[in-house]
Amino acid sequence: MTGNSSYVVVWSGKAKESLIIFVRKMLRLGTSNVLVQAVKTLDRKLHRNPFDVGEPYRIKGIVEERTAVESFLAIDFAIDKARQLVLVRTCEALSGHGI
Repeated sequence: MTGNSSYVVVWSGKAKESLIIFVRKMLRLGTSNVLVQAVKTLDRKLHRNPFDVGEPYRIKGIVEERTAVESFLAIDFAIDKARQLVLVRTCEALSGHGI
């Protein structure tokens, strides 16, 4: 897989809901910029070449499931190799970050 490919990245409703909750909490703490940077970094990497992001935990046919961490943000995502599509299914905050 080359780094020249561009994947379509879709964040699920569940992942978006988690991010909204995290932003609200982090705005109160004055640290929302850290979250924004983590999301931007992950999104950019996933668009460029999702196979370079995180670790695979299951491969079934044309779908590869992976997990990754950026800063304090952990995501679970699936890659459809045939459609060049990435679905970010869930977002979780690692413990110890106040959210």
